[in-house]
Amino acid sequence: MVRAATSNDWKILKPEIANRKSSWLLRLIVSAGVSAFVIAILLKQLPASQGEETANVFSVLRQVAIPWLVLYFLCNIGQTALRAIRYSVLLRAAGEKEVPGFVHMLIVTMTRNMFIDLLPARAGELAYLGLLNRGYKMSGQSCLSSLAVSMVFDFLALGMIFLFLLVAHLIHAAFDPLLAAVAALFLIVPFGVLYALYAAPRPVLRWARKIAGEKPARWIEKTISFCDRVADAMETTRRSGTTGRTIALSLGVRLFKYIGLFGVFRAVTVFSFPEMAHASLLQVLTALISSEAAASLPVPSLMRFGTYEAGGTAAWKMLGFAAGPAAIATLAFHICGQVLDYAVGGLGLVLFTLIGGARANTVAQKSPAPATASRIKIAAACGIVLACAAYAGWQLHKFRKLGSMRPPKMGHAIKNAPNVANALKPLLGGRSGFVVWSSNRAGNHDIWKMDLQTGKLQQLTRDPHVDYFPRISPDGKRIVFARSRETWVPQRNETPWDAWIFDLESERESKVAEFANAPTWLDDDTILFQRRGTQVVSQAVSTGAENVLFEAARGDIPAGALLETPSFNPISRQLVTTIRGAARTTALIDSDNRLRRVDDGCQICWTPDGSRLLDVNRGKMHTGFWLFDPRSLKPTLLFDSPTDWSHEYFPKLSPDGK
Repeated sequence: MVRAATSNDWKILKPEIANRKSSWLLRLIVSAGVSAFVIAILLKQLPASQGEETANVFSVLRQVAIPWLVLYFLCNIGQTALRAIRYSVLLRAAGEKEVPGFVHMLIVTMTRNMFIDLLPARAGELAYLGLLNRGYKMSGQSCLSSLAVSMVFDFLALGMIFLFLLVAHLIHAAFDPLLAAVAALFLIVPFGVLYALYAAPRPVLRWARKIAGEKPARWIEKTISFCDRVADAMETTRRSGTTGRTIALSLGVRLFKYIGLFGVFRAVTVFSFPEMAHASLLQVLTALISSEAAASLPVPSLMRFGTYEAGGTAAWKMLGFAAGPAAIATLAFHICGQVLDYAVGGLGLVLFTLIGGARANTVAQKSPAPATASRIKIAAACGIVLACAAYAGWQLHKFRKLGSMRPPKMGHAIKNAPNVANALKPLLGGRSGFVVWSSNRAGNHDIWKMDLQTGKLQQLTRDPHVDYFPRISPDGKRIVFARSRETWVPQRNETPWDAWIFDLESERESKVAEFANAPTWLDDDTILFQRRGTQVVSQAVSTGAENVLFEAARGDIPAGALLETPSFNPISRQLVTTIRGAARTTALIDSDNRLRRVDDGCQICWTPDGSRLLDVNRGKMHTGFWLFDPRSLKPTLLFDSPTDWSHEYFPKLSPDGK
């Protein structure tokens, strides 16, 4: 007689369920904490001399070489397919008569690969057992047997690859005892474990039955019976004659895996870490295996972050590379691999949910193509994944649009053609004063000055960082400009800049504000700048006192909007700026944060007297200088060069407005 569940039963179970949830949440928090702690320790070890070059992981990710990531993706699919075939071979060898078809085994393997990375100490292997046993009704002993044998053959194949690399190393270099010991370890241990799996279970089980006695506890009897069935499956696998095929498939899995990982390594290092990019295949493989070995240790970590980086960094350091770049490169490498792995694993999980599970139990070894309904579900799942991939690709495109992470080649001066030089003479005739701009004609982007009467050039700054956006103070004695916080930063990257001032009389420079971009002068002692893209700040240079004048998410200013190249009118207390975000627009913002759109231009500023707006918009080569009345916002064309060089940008009028 079966008793119906009552509310009292639920009251008894409820605390237990809550405790399990709390325990799971606690383990998740501890794992995340361990990962964060280990990564923090690694970042703390970055040498001070290399901090600015290596501390920005996002800079490394922005310049990854996409073709090498495509290689990894293709190799990932290849090794997953070979692994699925190997599982099928071992399941049949263990005595399973109806093994799911290739499509279903591929889905299981894709999902298993994701959980391997998600859970620490290779606990994700249990996902393979659960998917097959619960979803496809495969016997537990067959699943466990195929899993154990496949793991041993993975290490055996790894040892064979190491042995091959050792021989290659001996041909081209001297004998390395440490490398030889590692290769021997990867060869001897798997053979020993394989022998133990095939030969040891029976004696161990006989000993266990003897200890348990004639009438053991029920759970002991069940455990011994299950192990006995596993031993039978192992024995059946040994006699099946599939050892050679399993070794070949295992070698294929490892080759695909490490070729793909080498692709990710090249994608990350080829532009950001040239010295590491030229490391030998043997060195790269040693670091990769060290990372995986550390990540497989029974240390709680979230998605193997922290432990993976620790193992890889230690290996690179032992190989003679600096710890700082090695830590950042390994972290960026891990992130790229995880993103691609979870994309494939997520697809597998979606497909398993739609067409896998117990419904696939009837699929025989050589099953026909899935039914029409299954095909529709597969197509729908693939469509969803492709849509997500397209969205991710778009976000990556936006991410990379922040600018090239490699500085351009050294520039050189171009002499004006005679007709251009003749056209400039009446324009500059009788003019006094000078202009300043940023140029890399000396090899790096520095601030240069040219006298308008004599044409004399002078290089003002000589710093390895990027100097740009110079603006002359109203009294003509100082220049404020933006200097990158890292050695190279593209101009589209809004954040990593500081504001500096160059004194033209003493030729001394000093930093006046951190995280300050596009600085301009309000008067001889006050500058205005953009901070982290979303704030417009004024600062008194003499005292350093700052005041946030405008900020995204205030009034009509959209949240998250980038307030580029701001220009402030101290008389009317109005700001003009180029707003970027969902769409680009130039805007006029009142002191109460009311916003009016000017047009779809790309740069705007006030004229020196604050009476009009100067906007960059349509014209020859898509740009021209337009004047706007701030009240009516009616435009008047001011200047559009008829010459071949007609892409005008960043207009700056002289103090007299002429």
